[in-house]
Amino acid sequence: MSVVVAVVIGSIEALGLISDQLELKGGFWDFVGAPNDNFGTLGYIIIGIFVASWALSVLLYRLKGFDATGADMTDQHPAGSPEEGAQGVPAP
Repeated sequence: MSVVVAVVIGSIEALGLISDQLELKGGFWDFVGAPNDNFGTLGYIIIGIFVASWALSVLLYRLKGFDATGADMTDQHPAGSPEEGAQGVPAP
């Protein structure tokens, strides 16, 4: 997500510089110039998106039970562990 944000911001800035230096006018260049003039607001929006993504990630992590400790799973062993044979059958 960081790479996408960096590419978008870099593109907006580059197009804004081209528009200013070449004095380009028109619908597309006005559209490019609008966010270029409001980078402060754009920054707050990006921060909000990152915080919302983090919060959603934490919520899903806890709801799915990924934060369960190993003590909760003491009677379960992964396949191929020393307590089990090659095919998941307990070793004699």
